Amino acid sequence: MLIPAIEELDRAWAVTVREVFPDLALSPEIIRANWLTLLLLEGMAANLHTRKLTKVSEDLLDWLKAELRHLFGDVLTSLDRESAKKAAPKRPKARARKRAAKT
Repeated sequence: MLIPAIEELDRAWAVTVREVFPDLALSPEIIRANWLTLLLLEGMAANLHTRKLTKVSEDLLDWLKAELRHLFGDVLTSLDRESAKKAAPKRPKARARKRAAKT
């Protein structure tokens, strides 16, 4: 029961990431960067309540930012986000997607 919900969340997350960051979605590293960010931040959120590793968390966030800049080095200067948003195809509204999925 939980697995389908997680899979649907992962699909929705991937679509949303590409909509919010269409410039970064042009990079082949988008999937790796998405998983790296998701898993690191989830782990940090869980540990914040048990270990209070605020200095470690700050260091990890600094490392993550640097790593993402490195991963997206191929697209960071080639197209600005607003131009990429205008050029990206629009996805259908949620109801239309659900109807299409049922047929």
